[in-house]
Amino acid sequence: MPKFKTKRLKAVGVKTVVSWRPCPEYTEERIRALFAGRRWIWPANTFGTPILDEDKIWALCQDWVPDESRHRFALWCAGRALRRERKAGREPDPRSWEALRVKSRWLQGKPTDEELRAAESAARDAVPAATAARSAVPAATAARDAAWYAAWYAAEDAAWYAAWYAARSAADAAAWSAAWSAAWGAEFKAQCRWWRRELRRLAA
Repeated sequence: MPKFKTKRLKAVGVKTVVSWRPCPEYTEERIRALFAGRRWIWPANTFGTPILDEDKIWALCQDWVPDESRHRFALWCAGRALRRERKAGREPDPRSWEALRVKSRWLQGKPTDEELRAAESAARDAVPAATAARSAVPAATAARDAAWYAAWYAAEDAAWYAAWYAARSAADAAAWSAAWSAAWGAEFKAQCRWWRRELRRLAA
Protein backbone atom coordinates (compact mmCIF):
# COMPACT_ATOMS: atom_id res chain seq x y z
CA MET A 1 0.00 0.00 0.00
CA PRO A 2 1.16 3.62 -0.54
CA LYS A 3 2.94 5.21 2.43
CA PHE A 4 0.94 8.25 3.51
CA LYS A 5 2.25 10.97 5.80
CA THR A 6 -1.13 12.16 7.09
CA LYS A 7 -3.40 9.25 8.01
CA ARG A 8 -6.10 10.85 10.14
CA LEU A 9 -7.99 14.09 10.64
CA LYS A 10 -6.10 16.76 12.56
CA ALA A 11 -7.02 19.96 14.38
CA VAL A 12 -4.96 23.04 13.51
CA GLY A 13 -4.30 26.47 14.96
CA VAL A 14 -3.94 29.89 13.38
CA LYS A 15 -0.17 29.57 12.89
CA THR A 16 -0.59 26.33 10.95
CA VAL A 17 -3.13 27.91 8.59
CA VAL A 18 -0.77 30.84 8.05
CA SER A 19 2.02 28.35 7.23
CA TRP A 20 -0.11 27.00 4.37
CA ARG A 21 0.44 30.37 2.66
CA PRO A 22 -3.14 31.23 1.68
CA CYS A 23 -4.05 34.11 -0.63
CA PRO A 24 -2.80 37.56 0.48
CA GLU A 25 -6.27 38.65 1.65
CA TYR A 26 -6.11 35.93 4.31
CA THR A 27 -3.85 37.80 6.68
CA GLU A 28 -3.08 36.34 10.10
CA GLU A 29 -5.49 38.87 11.58
CA ARG A 30 -8.32 37.74 9.31
CA ILE A 31 -7.57 34.06 9.93
CA ARG A 32 -7.63 34.69 13.68
CA ALA A 33 -11.01 36.39 13.29
CA LEU A 34 -12.33 33.38 11.34
CA PHE A 35 -11.29 31.13 14.22
CA ALA A 36 -13.78 33.14 16.30
CA GLY A 37 -11.95 32.69 19.59
CA ARG A 38 -11.19 29.00 19.10
CA ARG A 39 -7.66 27.76 19.69
CA TRP A 40 -8.10 24.85 17.29
CA ILE A 41 -10.42 23.97 14.43
CA TRP A 42 -11.11 20.68 12.67
CA PRO A 43 -11.67 20.16 8.93
CA ALA A 44 -15.44 19.95 9.42
CA ASN A 45 -15.39 23.47 10.91
CA THR A 46 -14.50 24.74 7.44
CA PHE A 47 -18.15 24.54 6.42
CA GLY A 48 -19.26 26.89 9.17
CA THR A 49 -16.70 29.52 8.16
CA PRO A 50 -17.90 32.56 6.14
CA ILE A 51 -15.52 32.13 3.18
CA LEU A 52 -16.01 31.25 -0.49
CA ASP A 53 -16.61 27.62 -1.40
CA GLU A 54 -13.44 27.57 -3.47
CA ASP A 55 -11.47 28.72 -0.42
CA LYS A 56 -13.06 25.96 1.65
CA ILE A 57 -11.87 23.45 -0.94
CA TRP A 58 -8.38 24.94 -0.88
CA ALA A 59 -8.30 24.55 2.91
CA LEU A 60 -9.52 20.95 2.74
CA CYS A 61 -6.73 20.10 0.32
CA GLN A 62 -4.13 20.83 3.01
CA ASP A 63 -2.47 18.25 5.23
CA TRP A 64 -4.99 18.22 8.08
CA VAL A 65 -7.03 15.61 6.25
CA PRO A 66 -5.72 12.13 5.36
CA ASP A 67 -3.54 11.95 2.26
CA GLU A 68 -5.68 9.12 0.91
CA SER A 69 -8.78 11.32 1.03
CA ARG A 70 -7.00 14.05 -0.92
CA HIS A 71 -5.90 11.52 -3.55
CA ARG A 72 -9.45 10.21 -3.85
CA PHE A 73 -10.82 13.73 -4.12
CA ALA A 74 -8.41 14.61 -6.93
CA LEU A 75 -9.48 11.49 -8.82
CA TRP A 76 -13.14 12.34 -8.35
CA CYS A 77 -12.63 15.90 -9.64
CA ALA A 78 -10.64 14.81 -12.68
CA GLY A 79 -13.10 12.04 -13.50
CA ARG A 80 -15.97 14.54 -13.50
CA ALA A 81 -14.04 16.85 -15.83
CA LEU A 82 -13.20 14.06 -18.29
CA ARG A 83 -16.75 12.70 -18.29
CA ARG A 84 -18.05 16.20 -18.95
CA GLU A 85 -15.80 16.43 -22.00
CA ARG A 86 -16.94 13.02 -23.23
CA LYS A 87 -20.58 14.05 -22.84
CA ALA A 88 -19.85 17.20 -24.88
CA GLY A 89 -18.53 15.03 -27.72
CA ARG A 90 -14.86 15.81 -27.05
CA GLU A 91 -13.36 12.45 -26.15
CA PRO A 92 -10.39 12.94 -23.81
CA ASP A 93 -6.98 11.56 -24.65
CA PRO A 94 -6.77 7.87 -23.56
CA ARG A 95 -3.65 8.73 -21.56
CA SER A 96 -5.75 10.92 -19.27
CA TRP A 97 -8.16 8.07 -18.56
CA GLU A 98 -5.27 5.68 -18.05
CA ALA A 99 -3.61 7.99 -15.54
CA LEU A 100 -6.76 7.98 -13.42
CA ARG A 101 -7.11 4.22 -13.71
CA VAL A 102 -3.51 3.63 -12.62
CA LYS A 103 -3.82 6.16 -9.77
CA SER A 104 -7.00 4.46 -8.55
CA ARG A 105 -5.26 1.09 -8.53
CA TRP A 106 -2.18 2.61 -6.87
CA LEU A 107 -4.38 3.68 -3.95
CA GLN A 108 -5.27 0.01 -3.55
CA GLY A 109 -1.59 -0.91 -3.46
CA LYS A 110 -1.47 -2.52 -6.91
CA PRO A 111 0.79 -0.64 -9.37
CA THR A 112 4.26 0.36 -8.19
CA ASP A 113 5.37 3.94 -7.67
CA GLU A 114 7.32 3.63 -10.93
CA GLU A 115 4.18 2.62 -12.83
CA LEU A 116 2.33 5.55 -11.34
CA ARG A 117 5.10 7.96 -12.37
CA ALA A 118 4.95 6.57 -15.92
CA ALA A 119 1.19 7.23 -15.98
CA GLU A 120 1.77 10.76 -14.62
CA SER A 121 4.28 11.41 -17.39
CA ALA A 122 1.87 10.15 -20.04
CA ALA A 123 -0.92 12.35 -18.66
CA ARG A 124 1.43 15.34 -18.73
CA ASP A 125 2.28 14.60 -22.37
CA ALA A 126 -1.43 14.54 -23.20
CA VAL A 127 -1.75 18.21 -22.24
CA PRO A 128 0.31 19.66 -25.14
CA ALA A 129 -1.45 17.22 -27.47
CA ALA A 130 -4.77 18.60 -26.30
CA THR A 131 -3.56 22.14 -26.77
CA ALA A 132 -2.37 21.38 -30.30
CA ALA A 133 -5.79 20.01 -31.29
CA ARG A 134 -7.41 23.41 -31.11
CA SER A 135 -11.15 23.76 -31.55
CA ALA A 136 -12.83 26.47 -33.55
CA VAL A 137 -14.80 27.26 -30.38
CA PRO A 138 -12.51 28.91 -27.78
CA ALA A 139 -14.67 27.83 -24.82
CA ALA A 140 -14.58 24.21 -25.96
CA THR A 141 -10.80 24.36 -26.27
CA ALA A 142 -10.44 25.88 -22.81
CA ALA A 143 -12.79 23.30 -21.27
CA ARG A 144 -10.89 20.45 -22.88
CA ASP A 145 -7.50 21.78 -21.80
CA ALA A 146 -8.76 22.30 -18.24
CA ALA A 147 -10.14 18.74 -18.08
CA TRP A 148 -6.82 17.28 -19.14
CA TYR A 149 -4.90 19.43 -16.68
CA ALA A 150 -7.26 18.13 -13.97
CA ALA A 151 -6.36 14.54 -14.92
CA TRP A 152 -2.64 15.32 -14.89
CA TYR A 153 -2.78 16.98 -11.48
CA ALA A 154 -4.89 14.14 -10.09
CA ALA A 155 -2.20 11.68 -11.17
CA GLU A 156 0.45 13.92 -9.62
CA ASP A 157 -1.26 14.16 -6.20
CA ALA A 158 -2.08 17.87 -6.49
CA ALA A 159 -5.63 17.79 -5.10
CA TRP A 160 -6.23 21.55 -5.10
CA TYR A 161 -5.10 22.00 -8.71
CA ALA A 162 -7.21 19.04 -9.83
CA ALA A 163 -10.19 20.65 -8.10
CA TRP A 164 -9.48 24.09 -9.58
CA TYR A 165 -9.12 22.77 -13.13
CA ALA A 166 -12.24 20.64 -12.77
CA ALA A 167 -14.15 23.81 -11.85
CA ARG A 168 -12.48 25.67 -14.71
CA SER A 169 -13.50 22.91 -17.13
CA ALA A 170 -17.12 23.14 -15.98
CA ALA A 171 -17.12 26.93 -16.26
CA ASP A 172 -15.41 27.06 -19.66
CA ALA A 173 -17.89 24.54 -21.05
CA ALA A 174 -20.66 26.98 -20.13
CA ALA A 175 -19.15 29.54 -22.55
CA TRP A 176 -20.84 32.84 -21.75
CA SER A 177 -20.30 35.06 -18.73
CA ALA A 178 -23.34 34.44 -16.50
CA ALA A 179 -23.33 30.70 -17.19
CA TRP A 180 -19.55 30.59 -16.62
CA SER A 181 -19.92 32.08 -13.17
CA ALA A 182 -22.82 29.78 -12.28
CA ALA A 183 -20.96 26.68 -13.48
CA TRP A 184 -17.83 27.68 -11.59
CA GLY A 185 -19.82 28.08 -8.39
CA ALA A 186 -21.83 24.90 -8.95
CA GLU A 187 -18.70 22.79 -9.37
CA PHE A 188 -17.21 24.03 -6.10
CA LYS A 189 -20.54 23.35 -4.35
CA ALA A 190 -20.40 19.79 -5.67
CA GLN A 191 -16.85 19.52 -4.35
CA CYS A 192 -18.01 20.75 -0.95
CA ARG A 193 -20.68 18.06 -0.92
CA TRP A 194 -17.99 15.44 -1.65
CA TRP A 195 -15.95 16.65 1.30
CA ARG A 196 -18.95 16.70 3.63
CA ARG A 197 -19.58 13.05 2.81
CA GLU A 198 -15.92 12.18 3.18
CA LEU A 199 -15.56 13.90 6.55
CA ARG A 200 -18.67 12.14 7.84
CA ARG A 201 -17.19 8.83 6.69
CA LEU A 202 -13.87 9.55 8.40
CA ALA A 203 -15.57 10.60 11.62
CA ALA A 204 -17.82 7.52 11.78
